[in-house]
Amino acid sequence: MTSNSEKNKRVRAPNISEEEKSIILHCISKEKDIIECKKTDKFSNRDKNIAWERIAVNFNTHLGANKRDSKCLRRFWEVEKAKSKKGFARERKERMETGGGPEKESFDDSTPEINEIIARPQIVELVNIYDSDGIAFEQSMKLTEEIISISVFVDIRCLTLFQNLQQLLH
Repeated sequence: MTSNSEKNKRVRAPNISEEEKSIILHCISKEKDIIECKKTDKFSNRDKNIAWERIAVNFNTHLGANKRDSKCLRRFWEVEKAKSKKGFARERKERMETGGGPEKESFDDSTPEINEIIARPQIVELVNIYDSDGIAFEQSMKLTEEIISISVFVDIRCLTLFQNLQQLLH
């Protein structure tokens, strides 16, 4: 006799291979403007669901790919996108840390295709023009350049005055 839990047990699909991954990313890149849209109203969500169905149909037409539904492909995309964002966040955190030690290696767990599909402004660090350290450094560099140019000018002027004074005394 089969129990109720055995009837409801989900059949696990095979893991997504690298070939399937590249096919999925290619299919997603065609629909990226729709599926990555920030709107969440009724019409946008409907368009996103239709786009995911098109992605699933397009993916399933490829010969080397196992048949997968839109829900599976969508879940794959969300996980890959989260990995990419997490990697960039970790890299940014390590870049901002202070202290010694060896330089941390760059995090590059995501593929370039994922980075191209997701909107770069979501993961690119913003530059703060009001950062006091940056402003102070910039001002000190300008001040140093001014001091150097003034000291060179004063040295030349002093040398000229000294030469004129020697000529007057002789």
